[in-house]
Amino acid sequence: FTESVTVDYGFAHKPDPEGVRDLRDKYGLLPEDTLMIGDRSLDVDSGKGAGIPGCLITWGRPPQTGTDYTVKDLAELRNLLL
Repeated sequence: FTESVTVDYGFAHKPDPEGVRDLRDKYGLLPEDTLMIGDRSLDVDSGKGAGIPGCLITWGRPPQTGTDYTVKDLAELRNLLL
């Protein structure tokens, strides 16, 4: 990872997409080449608000709707990304 956004940046809290948009714009990320990965629906929602598709890691919990991709663990995430 090149950078991560923390509360210290002063952005609005997720699911507000402000922090994700900042990273997207700063690094010139194209939505079709970017994936927002998180283990809570608000993580995915913040990516969607920034125009980025999302992947929810469920860690064995029941899957939720409203995400582009759902994986149960990091092994599935790796397979998705390859």
